[in-house]
Amino acid sequence: HWDTAEALGTLATVKVYQHAYADAVPIFQEAQRIFAAQDLDHPSSLSLQNNLCFAIERTPGFMHDESLQFEVIQIRKDNIAARRRRLGEEHPNVGFALDNLGVLYRKLGRHEESAQYHQEAEQLRRKVLGDTHPDTIESINNHANALMSLERYAEAEQLCQEILPIERERYGEDHRQPLRVWFRIGKVREA
Repeated sequence: HWDTAEALGTLATVKVYQHAYADAVPIFQEAQRIFAAQDLDHPSSLSLQNNLCFAIERTPGFMHDESLQFEVIQIRKDNIAARRRRLGEEHPNVGFALDNLGVLYRKLGRHEESAQYHQEAEQLRRKVLGDTHPDTIESINNHANALMSLERYAEAEQLCQEILPIERERYGEDHRQPLRVWFRIGKVREA
């Protein structure tokens, strides 16, 4: 039943907060099985898929298990497609899912794919949310990180220079957000 799936998802999320990722995975999978029998594209199911991937990516051995990596990548790609179907091509949550796949690719050392997904998320969020929205800024940061991994330093610096004044205005000079951007600019200039 739907309520059972929701309760299981909540329980699994508690396990994630406790850093008990291996315990959370089968609970998320059971909740996902229940959702799949009813409406896999329901927003609660989409959120659960994301949380399942988050937990799997943090389990011991994930970085050494190529079949599990492939499975999670496929879930994330399916999640993007389902969000597009359910929410529309230009919904901000599609950008969220794109960024999540980009982060996974960067973690796996697949930097070209990471940059591609982060750039797509950035473009979508700029269009839908505007250039200064916090989610857009996060996508720009992610894109800059991916570009740095590809040693495309000039492009990364340009993105950092763009968001630095926004972060300063939003948080103040001494907050960690603008300091994070300054750090990234320094790393780019060192390269």
